[in-house]
Amino acid sequence: MASKQGRSSYRNTFGSQTAYSTAGSKGYSKSFVMEEPIAAKRVSYSYSASSSGGGATGANLDLGGLKLNEKETLNGINNRFASYIEKVRYLEEQNSKLEKRIREASARKTVDLGEDKLQKLRRLRAQVDEATLAKVRSEIARDNLRGEASEIKWKLEHEGRLRSELDDELGRLRKDVDDATMVRVDLERKIETLREELEYGKKLHAEEIDDLKAQVRDQGVNVEVDGIAPDVAELLRQIRAQYESIVLKNKDEAEQWYKNKFEDLEERAKVNVEDMEKVRADINDYRKQVTQLEMELESLRGTNDYLERNLADVEKRYEVEAARYQSRVAQLGSEFDHAQGEMKRHLAEYKRLMSVKISLEKEILTYRRLLEGEEKRVSSSSSSSDDDDEAYQTKTTKKVIVKTIETRDGKIVSSSISEKQLLEDKSDSSSSSSSSDEE
Repeated sequence: MASKQGRSSYRNTFGSQTAYSTAGSKGYSKSFVMEEPIAAKRVSYSYSASSSGGGATGANLDLGGLKLNEKETLNGINNRFASYIEKVRYLEEQNSKLEKRIREASARKTVDLGEDKLQKLRRLRAQVDEATLAKVRSEIARDNLRGEASEIKWKLEHEGRLRSELDDELGRLRKDVDDATMVRVDLERKIETLREELEYGKKLHAEEIDDLKAQVRDQGVNVEVDGIAPDVAELLRQIRAQYESIVLKNKDEAEQWYKNKFEDLEERAKVNVEDMEKVRADINDYRKQVTQLEMELESLRGTNDYLERNLADVEKRYEVEAARYQSRVAQLGSEFDHAQGEMKRHLAEYKRLMSVKISLEKEILTYRRLLEGEEKRVSSSSSSSDDDDEAYQTKTTKKVIVKTIETRDGKIVSSSISEKQLLEDKSDSSSSSSSSDEE
């Protein structure tokens, strides 16, 4: 009878099997199972031998033992091959998982550095560009304000120099006015002196006339002085007129010079005052402009400092984000390299297992050929033995052991054992057919 083979995981995986059986005429039967999986062939053998007499029984038992060893070897090879196939499938699954992880990592990297990150980077770059543009504008405005402040300072210094010159000119004019005042006072004093001298001359002349008249009266001399008096009076009038004309002329000249000089000084002082007022107004305007520009400059400096700090913060954040992205990219690259290494290792293992599989297939094919040749040889030998021993009779001896037990009242009194031999005469062909029926 063919021995039954247990179903392995390989057989459960690769499906049903095809069974072949042959029956020999020398008291043994042989069956083998061939199975063809996807990439390999599995062969299992089972043997059964019946006890029979004759010289062929020992040879059949030796052949059965040999076939049993071959069956165990093939079972071990089949189990190894099934484990290799399972390992190959496991490695293929791991390879597919690694490829999936690589795709997911690439997709994550693409998503991480996708539209959101790119938009964020664009916003950060736009903010950096705006901050840089604002910084450049503030620097240009600062330079313009510095230029305007320098121009205003130059104008202020120029107006200060002009004011100093006008102050010097005003001082000189005041000195001229003081000199003219002193000249006027001197002329007035001279006029007063001339007036006093004129009064004194008039008084002296009147006293002299009175003295002369008194002398004439005292002497009793009647002197006609009608001819002399007009001359003296005329002379005095001329002298008086001359002095008065001189005094009036000097007075008029002094008053006219003083008036002209004073008018000129007043005109120049008025012009200078107007210029000073204009200069003061311009100075006040310039001071206001300078104050306003300084305030604007301070505001722009504050804005510039704020923009510089904001730009530094943005650059720092950008550097941190870039470093984080670089580290993430490096990490993904290392994971990708590790996954590639794992995939290469699994591929190498897969190739090695495939080479082992091919060698096992070759070995199984060799065993198949050997078994097919052995089967043909056994078939040919069994057919020749059937032709030669058609009338061959086999004797089968059976030994029967009889045990007799004698009991009395439920107790064993005696027991005996005897042996009997039974002799059966059967033809070899009938024995072979009966063994085939039993199988």
